[in-house]
Amino acid sequence: MTGFLVLLFVGRFQFKNIYLEEKTGHLRSMALVLSDSVLDLLKDKNYSKIRELVRKYSIESKQRITVVLSSGEVIADSKKSPSELVNHRDRPEIAEALDGQMSHSIRYSNSLKEESIYVAVPLILEGQVLGVLRHSYITHDLKPVLWDYTWNFFWGTLIIGVLFILLLVLTTRDIGASLNRIHEKARSFAMGDFGDPIPSLPNEPYEISSLVKSLNEMASKLGHLFSKIHRQRNEREAIFTGMSEGVLSIYMDDNIFHWNKSVCQFFGVPYSKDYKGLPYKSVFNNDQISKLVDEIKDCKSFIEEEIVLSNGKVLQMHGSILKQEDGADLGVLMVFNDITRLRELENHRKDFVANVSHELRTPLTSIQGYIETLIEGDVEDKELRTKFLKTIQRNAERLHQITEDLLALSELDKE
Repeated sequence: MTGFLVLLFVGRFQFKNIYLEEKTGHLRSMALVLSDSVLDLLKDKNYSKIRELVRKYSIESKQRITVVLSSGEVIADSKKSPSELVNHRDRPEIAEALDGQMSHSIRYSNSLKEESIYVAVPLILEGQVLGVLRHSYITHDLKPVLWDYTWNFFWGTLIIGVLFILLLVLTTRDIGASLNRIHEKARSFAMGDFGDPIPSLPNEPYEISSLVKSLNEMASKLGHLFSKIHRQRNEREAIFTGMSEGVLSIYMDDNIFHWNKSVCQFFGVPYSKDYKGLPYKSVFNNDQISKLVDEIKDCKSFIEEEIVLSNGKVLQMHGSILKQEDGADLGVLMVFNDITRLRELENHRKDFVANVSHELRTPLTSIQGYIETLIEGDVEDKELRTKFLKTIQRNAERLHQITEDLLALSELDKE
């Protein structure tokens, strides 16, 4: 509303100035046309002819015409008798014209009680100002003109404003509907649904259609990217889930960021996909893991250790520090292998070697004793000598059987 009033008053002011300038120019033209005739009569001091000429031109031009001598005395006026008028030398337009310059002014007339436009033309003969010809026009018709302008401007502006508001409402409604459609699809995009693009409507503004096109291109690229990431994640999860080794990754702040089923099985923890971001001690409450984590953080290098759990399982752990792209420490990676069966086999092997050593030592000792007796002793009893030899033969056969068993076990190990 304030802007409308400012525009109205500024327009009214400009219109008034243009109107006054046009009237002033018209008065100046009429005064210049009449000035030569008045000057010819003035140099002859033919004041009566001047009065007749002034009255005639005043009727034709509907202007007030006044002729003033250089002394300021009025000798002719189209509205009043010169005797009724006071000296005009102090009138601003007259004073300036008496100095030899054409002038004009817009001021209130004391004699006519109206605002008037005055144009004064100096009457110069041989470089001497003999008098001044003044044309004036009462601006009483300016008020209805300004009122008409104001009224027309008001209604014109009102009509244009109503049309503009209607157009704005229609445009805003269409744009609002388009933006709501885009908003709904953008929410779907934010939730990861990139299946359906934003539909384009005919006669949409260029800015809206460009926005729809850009969002659809972005959604298409994000859809392909997310599908690729999802596929890679599933592949990685399948690999980690299917690994017999237990994998546990921990950030430097001791929060879990990766684990698999095997590590949960090793440490008797129920498998869940909700451990990410939790402190590892709240899930894997195991002093040995805490010790390993601290050791890896301290040495910041690859370590390998074996730990024995309370349930008898033997785990081989390989641990190292994970690095970021800029070289900063990201966290700790630990890989656990269940070597319980391997350690059991090694223990069986040790027991077997001990038993074999014992089995070998007994027949060898027997054979060695009987051979020494036969060599050093004088055994003439044939029956006794035969008994010794059969004992040696029996122990030799036992050694042969043990050797065959060892060879068979060796072949099984190779397989």
